[in-house]
Amino acid sequence: RWLAMVHPEDQGLVRAHGFTGPGQVPTYRCRLRCADGAERVAQVRSSMFVEHDELRFLGLFTDVTELEEARSAAIASASS
Repeated sequence: RWLAMVHPEDQGLVRAHGFTGPGQVPTYRCRLRCADGAERVAQVRSSMFVEHDELRFLGLFTDVTELEEARSAAIASASS
């Protein structure tokens, strides 16, 4: 269900990195769509594991929107 919050252009990235095998913990960034229509950038660490004979997913989402905006502004400033 949470995958519906992921920007459509980033869903392939999330599927490729987010559903890796048990014991792997990939880190990646993707865009999320908020209920109010705003778009945020999240750094994601995710892992799949088996618990009570069921495959589980654990994800940590960190909002890095301001960091990405500052980085883009610094790059634009440096190139002008």
